[in-house]
Amino acid sequence: MEVIDKLIAKLTKQQILFAAVGLPIILFLITVKIAGNIGENFIGEARPYNFDDTWWVWLVFVLVVGFIEYKLFENKGYH
Repeated sequence: MEVIDKLIAKLTKQQILFAAVGLPIILFLITVKIAGNIGENFIGEARPYNFDDTWWVWLVFVLVVGFIEYKLFENKGYH
């Protein structure tokens, strides 16, 4: 965690805002692909929003994005 804190400390305000928007978008695209592979039906059709099978993938996505956003904006005074 110390490495992440040092990396974030070197970022400017604009870089932090770019990371706060860009990283979740990139992670969302990756998560859709992973959830699509896990949620495939018997025909082989990707179903990333089949929450009966993929709920845990989306939970991991929300936790990771929440952690990233928290680390980017903790005690920075940005509103």
